[in-house]
Amino acid sequence: MMEGIRDYIVTHYVTNSRDDSAYWADCRNALKSKRLERLLKVWDDNGDFESVLNELDDGLVYLRPSWYVLLMGVGRFTTKLEQVAPAAKPVLDYKKSRGYCEQLVADVFPQHNQYLQSIYGDKWPHKMSLI
Repeated sequence: MMEGIRDYIVTHYVTNSRDDSAYWADCRNALKSKRLERLLKVWDDNGDFESVLNELDDGLVYLRPSWYVLLMGVGRFTTKLEQVAPAAKPVLDYKKSRGYCEQLVADVFPQHNQYLQSIYGDKWPHKMSLI
């Protein structure tokens, strides 16, 4: 677990683009773990980054999207700009959800006129005074 935290923090330092001091230049050359070297190489080579994240899953502490955000956030894009997060499966089927809601309303709530008839009885429908 500690290695996963270290790798994530070190990534911030080794991917920095600051040039205002020797400190930041030295940080870019900081010692990286084999796991971090592999992640960065696959990312930079436009490889299957998601597969590597899957392989290293037990050692990762931060959520997968955090790695994408970190690397893109520091401007580390592949030359082809093809590195994208995996497509998400649709959370819901709109038509199915709408049908469910319509059926629920039909089952639970009476029709408006039926409800008013149940309240007012013979007096419904009637002309209501606006005053």
